Amino acid sequence: MVSPNVLAQVSVMEIYSKNDPLTFRPRYFSHINQAMQWMTLPQQPPDDVNMQIDKHCKDNRARIILDVSTDLLPDYLREFRRMFENRAFLVEKMHLYATLSKREKEILSLITRHHSNQEIADRYAISLNTAKTHRKNIIYKLRCKNNAELMYYQVFG
Repeated sequence: MVSPNVLAQVSVMEIYSKNDPLTFRPRYFSHINQAMQWMTLPQQPPDDVNMQIDKHCKDNRARIILDVSTDLLPDYLREFRRMFENRAFLVEKMHLYATLSKREKEILSLITRHHSNQEIADRYAISLNTAKTHRKNIIYKLRCKNNAELMYYQVFG
């Protein structure tokens, strides 16, 4: 969301260009209703990508066939690798995440969205020291070495 005066200075850009469908281009909206309307539009895969799924019922497995230009293949493989790494992280760390209280999960969500201790304290009407203590407890419970490692928990969303 940007204000209308900023919107006047910036043109609306397509999120994906025809030449490179994986290149992110920001979109600018003058009102939240415009942004929400755009977000609810059905997303179409690029025209030059064909995906087919074959299900094998007897052994409960499936095969994905991805027909894509060799120029785009590294980008798709990188996305698949990121997806598999996120899945592995979820499976490995779910038991640690489950040890957090409801409030700690809420605070972790704010931390992973880059909120400061002061912003967290203001939001929950707690002291700054209490917010810092929550952060330390979360780091301890999740067995993280520092604040940066907490960012991996964004996948818990």
